[in-house]
Amino acid sequence: MDSIKVYLFMLCSASFLLTCTQQATEINIGNLGATGEGDDVTVLIQQAIDEVYEKGGGLVRLPEGKYTTGTLFLKSNVILHLDEGAELLGTSDYEKYEEVAPVYETFFLREDRYPKRVMIVAIDATNAAIQGAGVIDGNGQHPNLNLKRPEAVNTIRFIRCTNMKIEGADGRLTIKNSSHWTVQPINVDTLLIRNVFISNFGGNTPDGLAISDCRNVLVENVEVEADDDAITLKSGTPEIVMENITIRNCIGRSRVCGFKTGPQTFGTIRNVLISDCHFEGASEPPGTQYDPQNGIFLNVSNGGKLEDVVVKDCTTDGFPSSLSVVLSQLNSEYWKSYWPDRAMPSKLGTIRNISFENITGNNLGNLGILIEGRSTSPIENISFSNLNLSTSGLGTKVEDFPEKPHAYPNMFYLHKQIPAYGMYIRHVDKISLKEVNITCQEKDERPAFVKIDVTEID
Repeated sequence: MDSIKVYLFMLCSASFLLTCTQQATEINIGNLGATGEGDDVTVLIQQAIDEVYEKGGGLVRLPEGKYTTGTLFLKSNVILHLDEGAELLGTSDYEKYEEVAPVYETFFLREDRYPKRVMIVAIDATNAAIQGAGVIDGNGQHPNLNLKRPEAVNTIRFIRCTNMKIEGADGRLTIKNSSHWTVQPINVDTLLIRNVFISNFGGNTPDGLAISDCRNVLVENVEVEADDDAITLKSGTPEIVMENITIRNCIGRSRVCGFKTGPQTFGTIRNVLISDCHFEGASEPPGTQYDPQNGIFLNVSNGGKLEDVVVKDCTTDGFPSSLSVVLSQLNSEYWKSYWPDRAMPSKLGTIRNISFENITGNNLGNLGILIEGRSTSPIENISFSNLNLSTSGLGTKVEDFPEKPHAYPNMFYLHKQIPAYGMYIRHVDKISLKEVNITCQEKDERPAFVKIDVTEID
């Protein structure tokens, strides 16, 4: 697709190399009196972070052992390192999680929408990292923490930062059990997340990795499993462009979507590459909150833009639908503004220049693929090349299929099935279909393809 220009952002680690090689300070919290027997080390770790920061940068080390903490504030040029066998557990004392005030206007920092409390947070930091081979456990299932929005506690948030990193070192870093979202970088410019395992079942809308308002991002060799969406891109303000995002060699295991954009899309998301990833419907632990929907779901719901996206060399397994692309316009009170008293865009958003290449789907249900723009804002320039999908079949004819642009885009609940077992395409300007093979394991009464208000079919 010649018109698509996606930039494979190879994140340069020069700043981190400078920090590590020139670091003057390393503090092992075991030398500060931490026993590693489950004691609360909030004060000790924060003192160590502050000292390393004041001395120009370095590393705070958690050796093997178990530790408990409330809110920690990570600062510039500081690496929080968890050795293999180190487990940092969020305290069950709710009052030890500090409220973090919004530092700019974005939907994700609205105190009436999202949690203010967080376990590990960095604000306006540069060249900071969380790394190692240990475990960060948000303790989100504890009765004191398993709370609804906005009282829940996020596990990790980087807010308005530059050159940040979360990385497994000498092994894989594990981050799990948030009472809300597990890892949420917000407005970060230059972000690396690599060799990390994220697990989040049972919390409140428990997403795994929610990348929000960020630029220049590389996520690789990351495995995410979650009750809600596994890996998501979200835009919380019209003023910030999310761009140059690469997600590769990752696994997204979810009860909802393996990879998803939106529905929070108040601004622009562009230049995105998803490659060599596997997305599958979660089956363990058995039956919690949600039902799987799509392996890959591209959505704009709040008047924003999604453009120049390539999804290639990916597999999907165990979802009702392998993928869908849908333009919505949420207009309920909850969604109508990214910040109090800010006007909601009066027009629909846009989705354009989207490419799916070499996509395989197995053990899929019969929901089908929905490609749906709107009559006043069609999806523009979308292509599918070498799709091989195996669906369950057993679908029945769908006589009436009304548009639902203002409904929350939960595809499974909105549409138990669509009028095609393969692909239903509505309001699309220019689409290319090459070597698209969709088969049914059992007989299906619906046609393979249905096209309505579609121009320039190749």
